[in-house]
Amino acid sequence: MIENWLNEEYDKFIEKTSFLDSKMIPIKLHLRGIVEYFLAKTPHSYNSTVNWFWIASSINSVDFDGIRYDCAFSMCRPAYEYEKEKQKLHIRLINELTSFLYVYSGFESFLNDLSLPCCASKNGKINSATFFLKENYSNNFNSIPLYSKLLCTFRELIKKSFLVKYERYFSIDNCTDINGVGLKVVYKIRNKLAHGDYRFPEPVDWSFELPLEPEITKIATRILLLSTQMLLISTNAGQFEELELYNSEIIEEDDEGEWIVNEFKFLNTFHLSSLKNDSRQLSLF
Repeated sequence: MIENWLNEEYDKFIEKTSFLDSKMIPIKLHLRGIVEYFLAKTPHSYNSTVNWFWIASSINSVDFDGIRYDCAFSMCRPAYEYEKEKQKLHIRLINELTSFLYVYSGFESFLNDLSLPCCASKNGKINSATFFLKENYSNNFNSIPLYSKLLCTFRELIKKSFLVKYERYFSIDNCTDINGVGLKVVYKIRNKLAHGDYRFPEPVDWSFELPLEPEITKIATRILLLSTQMLLISTNAGQFEELELYNSEIIEEDDEGEWIVNEFKFLNTFHLSSLKNDSRQLSLF
């Protein structure tokens, strides 16, 4: 009975995250969109930030074989089934973690370029970023589409995982409002990884905890990308222009064979799959 309940819970969360994924373009394309924006905005500055995001968008998969040196794999049928399921789970997680860590490095490189003012009550680049969003994004713009839904799902997943104690970071403070909360939690998860305090999950039928870490990591990557878009919007507020992308993978070329977009509309909506990547929808003022 417990196993059935866990499987039902697990399937419910997988369905929920899959639904969110269906509302957005794939993460690789999401990354390419940010790269295309940087290259259109500053064509002569192929900097470190672009490299991090470009490499992350170009990783197709990570080769991982967790069974090769495991002599227990063929000892009995239960061992075989366990190792097979753990291998599948860890392959998913390692691929998501690899993408996440490259994107996180690109995000910090981006913050280095911005040199945002510090929040008075807390030091650090992430606190500066959440404070800047609070003061300059939230006061002038609506939350970027799907950010709130991602944040709610992110919190639900964390409550059901070994990261449950991090739920307390879903809170506002002097440096953070709703548009920076996700970034604050992602920062805590990244530190857990960097400090060797991360725990790899067990397959759903071999543990009383739900193995939601791949889904949590994927949403963490999305939050970094949406936070990048919000920062770009708020740093360019009042100076938006038409941008010409080069050979875009995100939008279709127009009748003149060009990829011209309105800067604000592109940054605010290009991640949505419902847009169908039509340049005409991104070029109207």
